[in-house]
Amino acid sequence: MGIMKRKIMAMALATTMAASMLVGCGGGGSDVEAVTTKAPSADGEASIGGVVEGYESYTKRTDLTQDEIKLTIWESQDGPDEFVKQAGEKFSEIYPNIKIEYVNVESTSAKDQIANDGPAGLGPDLFAAANDCTGTMASTGSIQPLEEINSTYADAVKKMPEICVSGVSYDSKTWGFPVARETYTVFYNKDLIDSVPTTWEELVTVAKDFNSKNEGKYALMWQAGNTYHSVFFLTSDTIKLFGPTLDDYANGTGFNNETSIAGAKFFQSLRKDILDVDAGNLDEATTVAYFEEGKCAMVIDGSWKIGAYEEAIPNLGAATLPSLPGQSQPASNFAGIRTMYVSAYSDYKNEAAAFGEFMMCKEMQQLRYELTKTIPSRDDVEIDDEVMKVFLEQLKYSFAMPPVPQIAQYWTCFNSVYTNMWNGEDCESQISEADEIFKTFTAQ
Repeated sequence: MGIMKRKIMAMALATTMAASMLVGCGGGGSDVEAVTTKAPSADGEASIGGVVEGYESYTKRTDLTQDEIKLTIWESQDGPDEFVKQAGEKFSEIYPNIKIEYVNVESTSAKDQIANDGPAGLGPDLFAAANDCTGTMASTGSIQPLEEINSTYADAVKKMPEICVSGVSYDSKTWGFPVARETYTVFYNKDLIDSVPTTWEELVTVAKDFNSKNEGKYALMWQAGNTYHSVFFLTSDTIKLFGPTLDDYANGTGFNNETSIAGAKFFQSLRKDILDVDAGNLDEATTVAYFEEGKCAMVIDGSWKIGAYEEAIPNLGAATLPSLPGQSQPASNFAGIRTMYVSAYSDYKNEAAAFGEFMMCKEMQQLRYELTKTIPSRDDVEIDDEVMKVFLEQLKYSFAMPPVPQIAQYWTCFNSVYTNMWNGEDCESQISEADEIFKTFTAQ
């Protein structure tokens, strides 16, 4: 067994053991006394009242408790926190007996923290996390499927854009309320380059010319060794991680095929042609610094960087990802769905779900966009940022990170694959070996 294979198996085994430990702490409940909540009808129709004044389509629920309660909400700082607070005030105007308390738990930490705090009665009623955590949290009993609270919540989610619906659907159930979308595409400095080519072949030509005329600068940079940022070289309009339904993992990742391997070989060729930098030196700090300092004309980065780049680059532009050789549309990449989940340990599941649903209404999505400058989960929000409009266009070609637990094994098994390919290792063997290891561990 090669060194790469042994390392991947060790990491995958650690991931599997960690998941098993989380399953072991999934039991328990809160000691908080339950409040009286009106029971919704089987079809949910009796739970909905009339449209609330001042809102275009939000209808007041009639099935919530009349008791005085407080909902605890976990979210991140730097924008999302202010949204929770302001949305909470609006929610309490409609339901005066329900107060919202914000607690700072970063969305990147919530998956692990809910598994520990929830059973101890210390967790939230509603919390934010990325959608690729869905399957793991569902499997460990940390979150509540919306259908089991009230079917109208799941119905509301299913009216959202398909990429949001697919990102929070697992095991034929709906697990959360999408409140924002994110993806990545090409930012460019208009003072250094006029436009971004629409194909990768054209981009290579432009980049070679730029590099030859600008010593010490690069036409394009990105985190080439990153499993999130470089996956689009292995995908296409028909090839996605775990297949079109994002849950077909029994036969592997779906990347051990001629099209994906050809894409990987093209990816590898870019090092020699336009960016001869070791993958270890293409980390986030380096690529951001080069772009902001004018040492790089284009950078592939996420929508979460729009604000920072607009501040650093006065003449900033954006373009969809160029199409790969043999393809006719922008490359198909990952999208993340920021989601609000109802804790399975909450005594106020219906009320927590009501607040999650409220956060999806048009007025609250507009507020969230204005406060966070992130892409709304709805398509009918007014966007006045030209760069963000490009990200919305890229989302038409993106697919949600699969919400199944097995995505954790993809991150582990392919952790070093892109780095190794960029640094010269054989693409076909890297992909096939990682895919076989993935199948071995997901079959256990």
